[in-house]
Amino acid sequence: DFDLRFEGRQYASQAHFGKISIDSHFGLELSYLNKIAARIGSDVGNLTMGAGLRFNRFTIDLALRQHSDLDNTFLGSLAVRF
Repeated sequence: DFDLRFEGRQYASQAHFGKISIDSHFGLELSYLNKIAARIGSDVGNLTMGAGLRFNRFTIDLALRQHSDLDNTFLGSLAVRF
């Protein structure tokens, strides 16, 4: 996935060409029986990793994101399907 912007961000982006800037997002998810998932990726050049667990109507997701300014960030979510 790419963010393509026409804001003249120049040095605030991964690549720029005049007023056009580009930031990239890549990822891979491996899932087993649609119940357990492992994820790894790159968000604007920073490593991301995560895992998910689905049971009945509930889904739990945990993620680790490296960031050059904020150090490591941990994210978690709980979703309920009705």
